[in-house]
Amino acid sequence: KALGATLELNEQGTVDSVSFVEISGFTDSALAHLAGLKSLTHLNLDGSKVTDQGLKHLEKLPQLTWLRMSDTGVTDRGLVHLKNLGNLRTLSLTRTKITDRGLVQLKPLNKLQTLMLRKNPITGAGLEHVTQFLRLKSLRLSDTEVDDTGVVHLVKIKTLETLTLKRTEI
Repeated sequence: KALGATLELNEQGTVDSVSFVEISGFTDSALAHLAGLKSLTHLNLDGSKVTDQGLKHLEKLPQLTWLRMSDTGVTDRGLVHLKNLGNLRTLSLTRTKITDRGLVQLKPLNKLQTLMLRKNPITGAGLEHVTQFLRLKSLRLSDTEVDDTGVVHLVKIKTLETLTLKRTEI
């Protein structure tokens, strides 16, 4: 709370949701303090100063089901730290520096249902890595470099209910 975060408690009175939306003072070192929140399931880091270095602290939060990191300094290299987040169902990486290569690092997230990659240099070829998410229901790719070559991969995602492709190369 001292950093201006919004906290939500579960029925047991423990923190299960933390939001640091656009709190410019929230940095990598501040993320280390969240490692002890064993009941944390929702984390919003949108607009924070979190980078790849800080994501190593997320490895201690395998119970996370919802993670937003839009408008952060996260790149492909940092995504390796998400491998222990096997319960993750929603991931937002809008306006980060994620490319096709980074999508490979998301493979362990086999419960993913919603993936937001808007405004990243993702191409049609990179969508091959998205087909591994057998529970994916919503994929948002607006303002990416996805082109017709990606369609062959998109049709393989049989669970997909919502697909956003505004301002792409398709």
